[in-house]
Amino acid sequence: MTPLAALVRAAHSQSGLTRGQLAVRLGYRNTSKALRHLDHLLLGGEPPTDFHKRLAIALDIEPLRYEAAIEATRAFYREEKRKRDEAEIAAARAAFKPHLRVIPERTIPQPIFVAAMTGVDRWLRVPLPAHIMTLAEEIRMKMVSTIAPAHFKAANGRAGPFGKICGYLFRYEFEKAIVLDIHGQAHGEHNTLIREGKATLYLNGRAIPPSLWTR
Repeated sequence: MTPLAALVRAAHSQSGLTRGQLAVRLGYRNTSKALRHLDHLLLGGEPPTDFHKRLAIALDIEPLRYEAAIEATRAFYREEKRKRDEAEIAAARAAFKPHLRVIPERTIPQPIFVAAMTGVDRWLRVPLPAHIMTLAEEIRMKMVSTIAPAHFKAANGRAGPFGKICGYLFRYEFEKAIVLDIHGQAHGEHNTLIREGKATLYLNGRAIPPSLWTR
């Protein structure tokens, strides 16, 4: 429960008001709408700004205390996002395998539903032989320099909904990559975290697993 939701629940309980009475005190003609906003807030959502003001008055919550709860809730969500990001990075690091990553014309696919249905990796990831990192560096780079232009030719120079293929990243470590052009020629290092893109289809608020898209 968010700090704001906890504050509102406690104030509502102390007020002795029923949900219907609270909806009336909120000043909405449509009480159902008022209760929808209330439930949205209690579930961690963000209601309209005007609703915050109405709710603080209706439950007799001091404005500064209410604002502090809003800020605490924002901090709560920032921390939750940080934890999710760390978990995603840790999972990606654990599952990492060297590969070629397409450098596309567009970072946001058009249309986006195509990427969601087929998966981002379908267009942006080129697998490499499992033993590639056991090879001598010269042989390894020669192999990568052959695979990149071969992929470019087979894909007709395009990454589907991501547009033209502008180059490749040879990701030999999780946070290290070599930049290649479409001809497979190396053009320097890329030594920062590479975030993998994702696109997801939803039905009634629930993510649909890719395995079900084509059934």
